[in-house]
Amino acid sequence: MCTFKDQQNVLVCDVAIGQVRASLTAAFGEAIQYTPMEGQGTLVQAPPSVAGEPFLALTRAAIDQAQQCQERKATGQESAAAEITHSEA
Repeated sequence: MCTFKDQQNVLVCDVAIGQVRASLTAAFGEAIQYTPMEGQGTLVQAPPSVAGEPFLALTRAAIDQAQQCQERKATGQESAAAEITHSEA
């Protein structure tokens, strides 16, 4: 689960951090700070020089994209498992 703390700080789950990092780096370069939080994910922090609304919008979009990717993977794995079970019957 990802937690939006305020307009400059988001705690991002491990599943989404790769997509978030790629999107934010493309938009803001090296301005964004990433701090791993043991057992919680990664705290993603935008400095005051980065506008909050674009930061949040890009972060939300990246998280949504990562979640959709995970759902597709889970569905694909379930389908493959169902095919194996069906072919064994």
